[in-house]
Amino acid sequence: MKRKKLLIIVSILVAIALAGTGFYLVENRIADKSGPLELYGNVDIREVNLAFQIPERVKEILVEEGDLVRKGDKLGTLETVRIQNSIRKAEAAVKAQEAVLLKRKNGPRKELIDQARAILEAERAVERFAEIKFQRQNRLYEASAQSQQSKEDAESNYSVATGKTKVARRGLDLLLAGTREEDILEAEATLEARKADLAILKQQLKDTELTAPADGVIRNRILEPGDMASPEKPAFLIAIRDPKWVRAYVPETDLTRLRTGMKAKIYTDSLKTPLDGWVGYISSVAEFTPKTVETKELRTALVYEVRIFVKDPGNLLRLGAPATVIINPQG
Repeated sequence: MKRKKLLIIVSILVAIALAGTGFYLVENRIADKSGPLELYGNVDIREVNLAFQIPERVKEILVEEGDLVRKGDKLGTLETVRIQNSIRKAEAAVKAQEAVLLKRKNGPRKELIDQARAILEAERAVERFAEIKFQRQNRLYEASAQSQQSKEDAESNYSVATGKTKVARRGLDLLLAGTREEDILEAEATLEARKADLAILKQQLKDTELTAPADGVIRNRILEPGDMASPEKPAFLIAIRDPKWVRAYVPETDLTRLRTGMKAKIYTDSLKTPLDGWVGYISSVAEFTPKTVETKELRTALVYEVRIFVKDPGNLLRLGAPATVIINPQG
């Protein structure tokens, strides 16, 4: 009788233990997770608002909405008349400054130096004549044979002639000394500034052509010929084709099964065969559903964003299309 009661008690304890274990497994979702992980999401594509870099009137638009473009393809152009005129003006300014710099480096011309020497000799001759005349008038004045006024006039003319001789000598010395180093440096700096202005204008001329930054699809053609373009006003909206990704969300309980680089298969309703992909991004920030609830009962609704990158050379995946992602953690 006692043995029978003991068996009953043991059976009850075993049943309670099994029930508790089963409840624990269900409650904590630790059932067998060795199988493939199935995620649901939507195709996401990066988009670029492409604008001209300078303000100018649009000359031509070369693509239509829906056109496939490759990196470097010309999409549109701007008017170039004003920029080309500015370039010619800047080129002339560069040439003029180059001539100024060359002139300063070469120093005064030989003819200018010869002219300065001739002027100095002429002033010396005038000075000698004025000196002789002053000496004569001074002797006559001392002999009371000439008035004081005549003596003073001769003295004044001599002083003026002496001053002119000094000016001529200084002018010759200045020419012989050549150009100051500071003047050459100033001319060089001005030339570099002129060249920089020209380079900016030439870059602006290149910027009148708008090219595709990457392979993509023209989603929106915003500007038309005759419109005024500016860096703040997009001309095209381009969807970048490579890479594409599927944005999906994984529950917190499955997060440990994922790691970047895992291979995946992407399925859509329109694809006959799946596309190959890989896990390229796993968010480190959790999101709740609903986001304002954080009770213990809804902790299993905690999800993390996952991006599964996919190569789509045939452009089969469409922006926003629903997709199913199958990831085999064992594969």
